[in-house]
Amino acid sequence: MTEKCKQPYTFIPVVTEADKVKVQDVTFHDGENNKDKLTGILQCTLTTKTPMIIGHFQYTVEQLNNLQSGTIKKVIIPKNKKGSYEIIKDPNEYKILPKGWEGCGYPQQSSENNQQKKMVAHKEKTILEPLFLNDTPESPALVSGTSLKGMVRQAIGSITNSPMERVEEKQFSYRPGLVYRNQRDNTDYKLYEAKALQDLEKKSKSFKLEITDDDFLNGKTVFTVDEKMVECYWKTVETYVDKKKPHSIKKDDVIFVELDTFSNRVLSFGNHEQYRWIYADTTTTVQVGNTGKHDFRTETHPHEKESVGKDGGKLTATRAMFGYVDGGKPDLNDKTDEKKKDDIKLDIGEKDYSRLAGRISINTAVEVINENETLENRFVQQSGNFNIPLRILSTPKASAVECYIDQSTKPTQGIFNTYGDFINFEESGKPLSGRKFYWRWNPNANDYQLRPDDARNEYEYKDSIALAGSQSTIARYISKANRTFKFTVRFKDLTEVELGALLTALSPHLAAQDQGNYWQQIGHARPLGLGSVQIKVDKFKILQAQNSEGGHGLLFKDRDISTQIQKFKKSDLCNKESLRSWLNICKPVDRARRYMTVGQHGKNRLAHIRKVRNVEKKSQVIKCFET
Repeated sequence: MTEKCKQPYTFIPVVTEADKVKVQDVTFHDGENNKDKLTGILQCTLTTKTPMIIGHFQYTVEQLNNLQSGTIKKVIIPKNKKGSYEIIKDPNEYKILPKGWEGCGYPQQSSENNQQKKMVAHKEKTILEPLFLNDTPESPALVSGTSLKGMVRQAIGSITNSPMERVEEKQFSYRPGLVYRNQRDNTDYKLYEAKALQDLEKKSKSFKLEITDDDFLNGKTVFTVDEKMVECYWKTVETYVDKKKPHSIKKDDVIFVELDTFSNRVLSFGNHEQYRWIYADTTTTVQVGNTGKHDFRTETHPHEKESVGKDGGKLTATRAMFGYVDGGKPDLNDKTDEKKKDDIKLDIGEKDYSRLAGRISINTAVEVINENETLENRFVQQSGNFNIPLRILSTPKASAVECYIDQSTKPTQGIFNTYGDFINFEESGKPLSGRKFYWRWNPNANDYQLRPDDARNEYEYKDSIALAGSQSTIARYISKANRTFKFTVRFKDLTEVELGALLTALSPHLAAQDQGNYWQQIGHARPLGLGSVQIKVDKFKILQAQNSEGGHGLLFKDRDISTQIQKFKKSDLCNKESLRSWLNICKPVDRARRYMTVGQHGKNRLAHIRKVRNVEKKSQVIKCFET
């Protein structure tokens, strides 16, 4: 399995060849086809192997009930650790934190007493807390069944090579102006103010504009923008601009043009200096050749054999086991179809079969608290309190093509496969990298949870400059390692192979058949190593059929877990390569996969832009990505 970029996560690809996507008969809930199917319960224990935070309760600093009273004249934050100069912020954007939150903000002078220091944080900073059984930290912490079900569903989707379902539709974009105009003197391409020489309309075949520049263009120069770029401009406007306001370009209007000064080519244009330029493809849809039409990506599209009707049907594993809801399939090329603007749910069922309930349910996991255990025994502390500022995750969005688009077919240095973000650039339509999984880090390893401000291996974020901002999340009551939670999984009318897949997803250490550790992962801050858990099935009971017609009795019969897992591993439903990749991810590693630095990411992206736009560069092109 190839790592797509230097990040603390990796991907398991979705294989789209028709013969490698397995479908199975649909199982309805009327009991007619439950003969030889298995119904029962799994009583499980979840043990945290690293600290874990399930932030079901989320709010902001501004919503804290016990904020300290008082005002701050101005928020002064040193730009760097040496304090060479300072940034003065709007005090209305900051709130004074309560006592006991000293490590979660930045100290400021109070207006009432110049000698008194107050800790402040941005009002939009997020605070995470777990749910508690009786709404107090003294009662057991809870892990919701929906979180556990999502974890299991993602694992089963990977090891059975099912299509990706929970992929949000996004209209990706980039900002052409990398820096402001007065900082562009030494760049290879520039943004210019230009004058429109004609009205720009959607039906326009071309568009003429005029740039005045004495340094590079020797006065006034007229440029013609082709029809494809005009079309892309209008798509961008439709996506990012308020539809209630007119946004046409009239003759003599001032617009901004991105220009390659070496070849005098117009690369893009927009209404303002930091305008957005739309990508041609997205995570869910892809262009069909150069036709300008779109279709769904094969890795997110239902398999061609997936359908459900009154006479039954076929489904891939995740939809067969967990159900589905049909939101209707929009016509991607019909501009009047409003459904395509929402999150896209693809159609599967017919009429009365547009939704199907799942056959697996998982209840809430409840923390086990032994007698006389204190909060200090259960939760991570800092300076005597349970409020922990987490390191800023810096996770790139899905528009970071070097990570989220398969780059295996693009070995050329300085260029990426993309979502089709440039006019006349053919390297779009490439597959998504697949389902994303974070590496499990060994908490005893030297590289575990490296902190940005020093070499100590902690997940806390002590950079007080960043703590004052809105990005560094505060986590309250992070469960320590080796805490246990109890929950039950109920399943109904599963085949033996489906049950084996469920047991594999819950207990990868049993599927691996060796003595090493294999962990699942759940909750927030997984890139920092948090949330690694091991699940043990304590009791595995099947509801014994009472008669040959398939009616269920009240007797439970024990089953062997390993036998069920082996039946899945030997079946056609199991994708052997994906299972190996998933088990490799579940095994904790001693070498942390650190984030690509901001500087390296910027260099990679700049090298890509230069290559795509054919912008000349005297120095050697920077290598695109590390493996």
